[in-house]
Amino acid sequence: MTPTQEYTVYRCDHSGTRWGNKLNAAQQRILDTLRAADGSMSSLELSAQLGIYRGSLRPYLSRLVEAGYIERLPGNYGPARFEAVK
Repeated sequence: MTPTQEYTVYRCDHSGTRWGNKLNAAQQRILDTLRAADGSMSSLELSAQLGIYRGSLRPYLSRLVEAGYIERLPGNYGPARFEAVK
Protein backbone atom coordinates (compact mmCIF):
# COMPACT_ATOMS: atom_id res chain seq x y z
CA MET A 1 0.00 0.00 0.00
CA THR A 2 1.40 3.40 -0.93
CA PRO A 3 0.98 6.49 1.24
CA THR A 4 -1.47 9.09 0.06
CA GLN A 5 -0.05 12.31 -1.31
CA GLU A 6 -1.26 15.48 0.36
CA TYR A 7 -2.32 18.51 -1.61
CA THR A 8 -3.03 22.12 -0.87
CA VAL A 9 -6.11 23.91 -2.17
CA TYR A 10 -5.31 27.36 -3.45
CA ARG A 11 -7.75 30.22 -3.53
CA CYS A 12 -7.85 33.54 -5.31
CA ASP A 13 -9.22 36.75 -3.94
CA HIS A 14 -11.46 38.93 -6.09
CA SER A 15 -8.48 40.84 -7.48
CA GLY A 16 -7.12 37.62 -9.01
CA THR A 17 -4.19 37.30 -6.61
CA ARG A 18 -3.24 33.67 -6.01
CA TRP A 19 -2.42 32.42 -2.54
CA GLY A 20 0.04 29.58 -2.39
CA ASN A 21 2.32 28.34 -5.11
CA LYS A 22 2.67 24.59 -4.61
CA LEU A 23 1.20 22.19 -7.11
CA ASN A 24 1.57 18.45 -6.85
CA ALA A 25 3.08 16.55 -9.79
CA ALA A 26 -0.28 15.63 -11.36
CA GLN A 27 -1.59 19.19 -11.14
CA GLN A 28 1.62 20.56 -12.65
CA ARG A 29 1.46 18.04 -15.49
CA ILE A 30 -2.14 19.02 -16.29
CA LEU A 31 -1.27 22.73 -16.16
CA ASP A 32 1.78 22.25 -18.41
CA THR A 33 -0.32 20.32 -20.93
CA LEU A 34 -2.98 23.04 -21.04
CA ARG A 35 -0.35 25.78 -21.39
CA ALA A 36 1.28 23.93 -24.29
CA ALA A 37 -2.05 23.46 -26.10
CA ASP A 38 -2.96 25.76 -28.98
CA GLY A 39 -6.32 26.44 -27.36
CA SER A 40 -8.69 24.84 -24.92
CA MET A 41 -8.79 21.10 -24.32
CA SER A 42 -11.68 18.91 -23.26
CA SER A 43 -11.45 16.67 -20.23
CA LEU A 44 -11.59 13.75 -22.67
CA GLU A 45 -8.61 15.08 -24.65
CA LEU A 46 -6.64 15.71 -21.46
CA SER A 47 -7.44 12.24 -20.20
CA ALA A 48 -6.23 10.62 -23.42
CA GLN A 49 -3.07 12.73 -23.67
CA LEU A 50 -2.05 12.29 -20.05
CA GLY A 51 -3.13 8.66 -19.70
CA ILE A 52 -5.26 9.48 -16.65
CA TYR A 53 -8.75 8.05 -16.22
CA ARG A 54 -11.30 10.83 -16.69
CA GLY A 55 -12.90 10.25 -13.30
CA SER A 56 -9.50 10.62 -11.63
CA LEU A 57 -8.78 13.79 -13.59
CA ARG A 58 -11.87 15.70 -12.42
CA PRO A 59 -10.73 16.50 -8.86
CA TYR A 60 -7.41 17.83 -10.16
CA LEU A 61 -9.19 20.03 -12.68
CA SER A 62 -11.56 21.31 -9.99
CA ARG A 63 -8.66 22.24 -7.72
CA LEU A 64 -6.86 24.05 -10.55
CA VAL A 65 -10.03 25.98 -11.39
CA GLU A 66 -10.54 26.93 -7.72
CA ALA A 67 -6.91 28.08 -7.52
CA GLY A 68 -7.30 30.27 -10.62
CA TYR A 69 -4.71 28.46 -12.73
CA ILE A 70 -7.21 27.26 -15.34
CA GLU A 71 -10.70 28.20 -16.49
CA ARG A 72 -13.61 25.95 -17.29
CA LEU A 73 -15.15 27.26 -20.48
CA PRO A 74 -18.92 27.60 -20.73
CA GLY A 75 -20.81 24.95 -22.63
CA ASN A 76 -23.94 22.89 -22.26
CA TYR A 77 -23.01 19.71 -24.12
CA GLY A 78 -20.08 17.35 -24.52
CA PRO A 79 -17.06 17.02 -22.23
CA ALA A 80 -16.06 20.12 -20.25
CA ARG A 81 -13.39 22.28 -21.86
CA PHE A 82 -10.53 23.90 -19.98
CA GLU A 83 -7.93 26.54 -20.76
CA ALA A 84 -4.88 27.76 -18.85
CA VAL A 85 -5.15 31.29 -17.48
CA LYS A 86 -2.63 33.49 -19.24
